[in-house]
This record gives sequence, structure tokens and C-alpha cells, in this order.
Amino acid sequence: MEAGRPRRARVRHALPAAGRYARPHLPSSFQALVWGPIVLARDENIDPDYDEPVRVEAGKDRVVRVKRVAPTLASTRLEFEVPTDDGPIRMTDYASVNGWEGAHICTGLPVK
Repeated sequence: MEAGRPRRARVRHALPAAGRYARPHLPSSFQALVWGPIVLARDENIDPDYDEPVRVEAGKDRVVRVKRVAPTLASTRLEFEVPTDDGPIRMTDYASVNGWEGAHICTGLPVK
């Protein structure tokens, strides 16, 4: 380290390997998922069925075994495969969704 040069602080945060249900204010006909502090969303830009009802597979502890995958779009920071009764769906971090150009988003997933 050079004299007079401040040290850089490094911050690390370990995110969980699984998602979980979050239903703070949703009616029972909807479900929402989070991955640590990050809200997950279905994005019409990568999933034309973004607003179709699904039944997310979760354990009794409400933990969902999401799988982090390579993003479909260059603008997406985080993307996941989420298990459902009808096969996996793709969800992204809420902040990555580009809803400004006419596409839609779904964070409260309708329950099948």
C-alpha cells in the first residue's frame, strides 16, 4: 500500500441459495418470492406467460429451491429458474426489469 493512500473497504454479503415466500400484503390467491432482500419478478420481456397462474413448489418451511442461471437479457443482473408444478419458470430481480418500453411485470404471481 502506498503511503498516504486510503485503504478500500470491502463489503461482502452472502445471499441464500434458496428463495422463500413473501406474502406481507397479498391476498391468498397470489404468491410472491424473495431471494434474500431481493424481490423476484416475472418479466414479459423474457416470459410471454408472465401473468399466468402458477403453483410454486415450496417446502413446509416456505423455502423455494430456486436455481440461479445465466441471464437471458444483457440488461438483467440476476435471473433464476423457479420450480412450479408445471415445470420451471424464469424470474429476475425486480430492479432489472425494463417495464419502461411497454413490457409488463408480475411480482404477485397468481396462484393456480
